Amino acid sequence: MPFVIGGMMAASAVMGGMQASNDAKAQQAQQEWAEFNKKMQIQKQNREIAKKNAIQWQQNKFIAEGANKARAERDYYISLNYNNESGEFSRNMTATNDKLLGYLHSKNVRGQTAKQLMRQSLESAQKAGVTKRLNFENQLVSSSRAQESELGKRQFAYNDSIQYMPGLDMGDQSQGIMTAAIGQGILSGGMAAYGQFAAQGYNDKLVAAINAGQVGG
Repeated sequence: MPFVIGGMMAASAVMGGMQASNDAKAQQAQQEWAEFNKKMQIQKQNREIAKKNAIQWQQNKFIAEGANKARAERDYYISLNYNNESGEFSRNMTATNDKLLGYLHSKNVRGQTAKQLMRQSLESAQKAGVTKRLNFENQLVSSSRAQESELGKRQFAYNDSIQYMPGLDMGDQSQGIMTAAIGQGILSGGMAAYGQFAAQGYNDKLVAAINAGQVGG
């Protein structure tokens, strides 16, 4: 009888362990499925992020190309106009000085007066040349600033990809649960059997004492 009780307790513990082990396996499977779905969702979000970043990069590229091309064209025509105007100005000043020199000779104006008039003409030409040069350089500066303004329209706030952070993985504990249940069942069954044996031994001794007249009236 003690063995039967102990065996039943052990079997009950094993059955409970099997159920707990199956529950642990089911929980582990659910966790793995949840982690898989989490990975898939993050991959989908990262693809969308990469797509948006690529579009933004392409837009920045178009802005830069347009700004650089526009400046190159502006600078070309600014330089072309300046060179043409400078050449024409130089030719006009040469012609003007030649006419002035001829006029002075025709009027027999010589000496310091002639030199002073020629010097004034040359100084006026130099001032005009400096003014034209400053205007030319200012136009180039304005062209550069216009380019910088266009380039400033670019957006560099690219989004970072999402990093996968796995959840707490408890691992497959079903085997450990089963092993613990078997051990607990054996221990519980053994203790129950031992208890039955001890109780049976005491009862046997008590009956024997009664029969021998050692106990009672």
